[in-house]
Order: sequence, then structure tokens, then C-alpha cells
Amino acid sequence: MKEEKDITSQFDNDPLAKLKARELDLRAAENQRRKEYDSKRIELDRMRAVMNQQNQDNKLEQNEELAEMRAETSIEKTLLQNALKKDT
Repeated sequence: MKEEKDITSQFDNDPLAKLKARELDLRAAENQRRKEYDSKRIELDRMRAVMNQQNQDNKLEQNEELAEMRAETSIEKTLLQNALKKDT
């Protein structure tokens, strides 16, 4: 126990050891900040991907609806033209 106190007291009095410990603390804090930033960035990218997929699905659905409307309009137009030909 006495040896441990001697070692820690030497550490407390050594300015280089204090600087090194501070540097290690700063590195650990920076690594933690980067880790949190990266995880938030990944979550944001995931949300964007989901939103993009939903937008693409909505556009496909709208395109299908428009294609159906065009087809129905074309059929009705053809039927109307045929009806007009029969009447003349």
C-alpha cells in the first residue's frame, strides 16, 4: 500500500506525467465525441434512406395511377369516336 502511495505521489508531482494524462483524457473525450457524431450521422443517413424509399414508392404509385387514367381516357376517347362514326 505504501509503494502505491509513493508511485501515485510521484505521478502527481511529475508535470510531464500530468500532461500525458491530460492528453490521454483529451483523446478519450475526442474519441467519444467522434463516436457519438458517427452514430448520429448513421441514424440520419438511415432516416434519409427510408424517406427516399417512401418518396420513390409514392412516385411509382402516382405514375401507375396516371398511366391507368391515361389508358382509361384513351379507351373512352376511342369508344366515343366509334360511337360518333356509327351515328354518321
